[in-house]
Amino acid sequence: MRITRLTLAAALFGLFGSLLLATSPASAADGPANLRMVWRGATNFKVAWDAVVDATGYQVSYAKAADFNPETGTKKDTTSTSLVIGSLTKATTYYVRVRATTAVAPTDWSAAVKIKTGPLQLRIGSFNVKDPEADAKGPCKLWNSGRSKLVAKDIVDSKADVLGVQEVYEESDRESLLRALRAAGGSQYLITPDITNNRLGWDNRLLYDPNRVTLLESGAVKFTKQDPETSQPRQFVWGKFELNTNHRPFLVYTTHVQPGGTDTLKLAQINQIRDHAVANGVKKSIPVFVTGDMNTSKFDGHAKTMLANMKSAGFGDVLGQTAKSYSVSGQRAKSRTNAYFNSYNGCSTRPSKVDKARIGNNVDWIFATNSLEIPAWKTWVHVSGSSAASSIPSDHWLLTIQALLP
Repeated sequence: MRITRLTLAAALFGLFGSLLLATSPASAADGPANLRMVWRGATNFKVAWDAVVDATGYQVSYAKAADFNPETGTKKDTTSTSLVIGSLTKATTYYVRVRATTAVAPTDWSAAVKIKTGPLQLRIGSFNVKDPEADAKGPCKLWNSGRSKLVAKDIVDSKADVLGVQEVYEESDRESLLRALRAAGGSQYLITPDITNNRLGWDNRLLYDPNRVTLLESGAVKFTKQDPETSQPRQFVWGKFELNTNHRPFLVYTTHVQPGGTDTLKLAQINQIRDHAVANGVKKSIPVFVTGDMNTSKFDGHAKTMLANMKSAGFGDVLGQTAKSYSVSGQRAKSRTNAYFNSYNGCSTRPSKVDKARIGNNVDWIFATNSLEIPAWKTWVHVSGSSAASSIPSDHWLLTIQALLP
């Protein structure tokens, strides 16, 4: 077949014309692309989408039905490429779509996205990791001989958004913990207060995941009441965070109350945290979480007062533990995993001698604002038969809760 100039020109036009079409922006008639949820709350959410060339504005439609019928009162206009939609029903699924308005005519509607209103889940925990400089005891290995890996793995597996850690006494301890977390896949974790200040906060720190939460401010406070036999004053640390998805603020505390101190001293230290949390959280309607090694068992003399004081202040024990008893009252954790183990294990594989339906004898506690729903509690024990597995990360177990923020 002869190739004439005319057929060659037509072929070249077809080739370059198809390339031109392939690299041109999508037609405005196609509607906005990449409609997505930015964050969601209990009664609101924010959506965003990619800009459309020549758009004069956008119209967002939302409904509880996938066919968007009826649509009365469910359209909102905006000139931005994002929109906050509020006054919604809690725990309800909505379907959302968007179209652009142009000088000629509206585009097609985008593909719909499905969004369920909150509340949003937050994971809070407490973990006394046992002094990295401490000698090995029983199944607890030396820190650099395997124990750091076990500690880090539990933290990473817990997916804690904020975790109170105790017994990280020095800058070297904190750096070693962060190195272990990086090796275990938890490189996102940051630490507060300042990692380099060996006096600030003493052995207490908060680990947090910046992908999930943003640190707004933090600090450390020395207890007014101290053991006169102790050279280093005991302290508590606190952090004010907000959830990245809906910017809801919350406060987290952690501490390591004086070990071996009198009941009066321990109660005074715990009450000081309570008072700080009331002033900076409760009175400002900010959810509060108090975590840590309180060196207080439910069978200690001051436990009844501690439990009553914390609950009346606005943030009770999520397990509903009762002083001098294995019974519970007002338990909020709907599911409980390994809660029958004592939180302190002493580097022993033996669990609490308690029925699995009951709660162990904890010295580590998690208190949370009374109005918050607590879907789950977990004591991070690696169970082997009727006891713990032989490799134990610390002489305390990691504890976590799931909480729903409004």
